[in-house]
Order: sequence, then C-alpha cells, then structure tokens
Amino acid sequence: MAANKRSVGKAAAAKERLARSAARQFALHGYEGTTLRSIAEGADVAFQLIEYHFGSKEQLWRAAVNTLLEDMTNHALGESYSFDRERSLEEQFREHIVSIFRYSRDNPQLRQMLIQEKLAKSGRGMPFEAPLLMAQRVTMAYVERVRDLGIVTRFSPVEVIAIIQAFNTAVIVGELERLPLVPADTAEEDRVVQIAHFVADLIVHGSSSVARGR
Repeated sequence: MAANKRSVGKAAAAKERLARSAARQFALHGYEGTTLRSIAEGADVAFQLIEYHFGSKEQLWRAAVNTLLEDMTNHALGESYSFDRERSLEEQFREHIVSIFRYSRDNPQLRQMLIQEKLAKSGRGMPFEAPLLMAQRVTMAYVERVRDLGIVTRFSPVEVIAIIQAFNTAVIVGELERLPLVPADTAEEDRVVQIAHFVADLIVHGSSSVARGR
C-alpha cells in the first residue's frame, strides 16, 4: 500500500513538472515553436510520459494554462487586498500595487501564452476567457472599493484599471528598463517597487514624486 502511494505521488509530481515546464516553454517559444521533447527535458521526465499524462500537445497546453490559472487564484486568495482603517489607506494601496507588479514580474507566462494565441488566432485561449473575465470583475470590485474609500478621486475605475494594466504589461514583458522613470542602473527589484510607487502616485495625485526624485 505504501509503495503504491509513493508511485501515485511520483506520477502526480511528474505530471505537474511537465505542466510547469510546458508553461515556461510555451511562454518563451510559442505553441508552434515548442517541442514536446524540450518540455520533457525541462521537466526531467521521460518523453513518453507526456502522451500518458496528457494525450496531445494541445491538451498539455491547456493543462499548463490551468496550472497558471490555479497559481493566480491561489495568489489572489493568499494576498490580502483589504484595507485596515487604522493604517494609512494610501500606503496600503501602494503596497497592493507593489504586490501586483511583483507577482506579474515573477509569473508572466499566463499572459504571454494567451497573448500569443490571440495574435495567432488559434482559438486555443477561448475556453479560458470566462475565468479571466471573472478575474477582471474582481479587479473592478477592488478598484471601486478604492474609489469608495476616497483613496482615488481623479480617475474612474475603468481609467484606474487601464493605468495599472498599461504599466503591468511592461512588467510582464520585461521592458521596465525602457521606462525612463528611474535611473537606468537601478536594481530590478528596486525598479519594480519604484514603478509601482510611480503608478500609485499617478493614480492618487495625478503626478508622481518618483519622477521628481522621490
């Protein structure tokens, strides 16, 4: 019985490694540019196990997206984006923006994979539009809460989301160095934090102290 449990556990671990390796490879090289052999090598798993666990390349692509969606959901549930009225509401809003940008920097694969498939007009991303729409509704509810608390008064919820998404995309595609908002020699972690403060300043005050040498 114990040996059987170990075998099941090893199989489940191999399956997850394959899904995560697939996410990395698909995000980097796109669907057509990714080989099943490279995915197996990245997971340190026998090539034949891909067919056993997933059946096809497209099913593996879907499994990779589902894995990333689960990660995103777990992050959203694990992070507290509520507000404590005993603390500065604006500072808490800043912390939330920093958290969002850090997560996007560390986990860009989902957005990259879905953008690639949308540009390719493959239709592979269509089944995932519903959960992403739900995530957008959760984001809208959060921004409306920010407005209700009086943290943001200059922009509508739609405008706030547009600003955050614009800079978040730069974080995801690794183009922060192209944003002339902080010194070029700033370390990546500090750059992410400073860009987040720039965005928070812009949304709350209409201008940023980062650009003024915060």
